[in-house]
Amino acid sequence: MGMNTTLLLINCFTIYFMFELVGAERNVSDIYHMNLKVLSGSREDTGRCTSREDCNFMGVCRGNLGEEYCDCFQGISGKNCDIIDECVDNPGMCGNDPDVSCGFHRKKRRTICECLTFGKRFDIPTKTCVDRKPCQTYKECFNGADCINANYDYDEKEPHYCECKFGTSGDYCERVEECIDNPNYCGDGGGVICRYNTYLERAYCQCKDQNQRFDWPQKRCVERNKCRTNEDCLPFGVCHDKCTRWEPCLDYEHIEKKRSCHCIEGTSGEHCKVIDDCHNKVVDCGTSDHVTCDYYYNHGITAYAFCRCKDRNLLFDHHDKQCKVCDCGAGATSCSFRDGVKTCTCHRGHYNHGDRCEDCNCGENSKGCTFTNSEKICVCNPGYKNVGGICESE
Repeated sequence: MGMNTTLLLINCFTIYFMFELVGAERNVSDIYHMNLKVLSGSREDTGRCTSREDCNFMGVCRGNLGEEYCDCFQGISGKNCDIIDECVDNPGMCGNDPDVSCGFHRKKRRTICECLTFGKRFDIPTKTCVDRKPCQTYKECFNGADCINANYDYDEKEPHYCECKFGTSGDYCERVEECIDNPNYCGDGGGVICRYNTYLERAYCQCKDQNQRFDWPQKRCVERNKCRTNEDCLPFGVCHDKCTRWEPCLDYEHIEKKRSCHCIEGTSGEHCKVIDDCHNKVVDCGTSDHVTCDYYYNHGITAYAFCRCKDRNLLFDHHDKQCKVCDCGAGATSCSFRDGVKTCTCHRGHYNHGDRCEDCNCGENSKGCTFTNSEKICVCNPGYKNVGGICESE
């Protein structure tokens, strides 16, 4: 029974992993930086594009041939997706230090302030860049930070500094911003510590007594739930006993008394059925009965809460928090909702016609085609002309 339960739990995690994979490690595409002193236009401008490379920070080049435009990530706007909305709406949020850059974190969908010079850090109280204290090894860095140099290698001749994860700061990344900004994050009772979860990249509450668990609805530490097998703790926990060589279990009955549910990172509650970010509305899926707030967990890589439609044929729209049909036809590679508007990405030889991907093949001698007033218009290569919807030699 124990082995089957373990396999069931692993299979559950594997299904989540196949659903959507998002890496935990930061890469250059996670953060987009904006120079507030050089704006290329107003946020209402629509930037023309010919490929995705023309659109900044996760922008996608969409539209029909000759009419393509940059479709920007939520929170980003302007010509070619080069304006971070909050940076413009609140220009003082990062202070006036010329070394500070206003940036946008893709995964967290949050605006951040960072220093451009390696070896400096953004000091939140003064809103300026200050010199970091160097580190020798990663053991000096807190909350999952690494000790690196400017080239991200281990050349001892170069100075090393702690590179902080999102939501932490300080010379050695010892500050957890959520704990500091909200002293009541873990309630006002004793016996609980506000810590940092390196997988979720956010704060969590840990009880000092390992026999207790933190209860989010009550915001206090309570006794762990007893269990007999892992089934009692599914889907987000395992049944552990507390037998050790210092305090051994004398018999099976003693083992059963010591067994309790231990929840994976980001989950809590009675028998590990509460998803913390869902309960705290960090991920808000609305109130519809057709959607559920679910959890993806891949230990050692990443973990996050997400909104999922109970009907797998529907897609969740974050704009109005509803499950909708998202069908762009057989010619589509994907269908998504962007700020409440259905967006179709089409296969080669297909183009957006209204809200569907229509066949738009004018032959191998065409640049492509578009639709105008429901009429297919072929764009032919030089020396060719449109003959009945096919580009043929003149």
